Amino acid sequence: MLPDLVISDLNFSGDDAGFDFIAKLHSLYPELKIIVYSMFFSAGMVQTAIQNGAAGYISKNAPSD
Repeated sequence: MLPDLVISDLNFSGDDAGFDFIAKLHSLYPELKIIVYSMFFSAGMVQTAIQNGAAGYISKNAPSD
């Protein structure tokens, strides 16, 4: 049985390892929802995460309200 949701950071060993992890998960389990939760935030990082299969991106530095 697979989970419905994976929450992942992007901070893995290697420059693109987090994005590679997302792409691999998405290719193996396309129905799995992947949310990135990272302290790194830029429009390019969000776009790359979504292109690799993430369903959403949350910055750890986002306001809590």
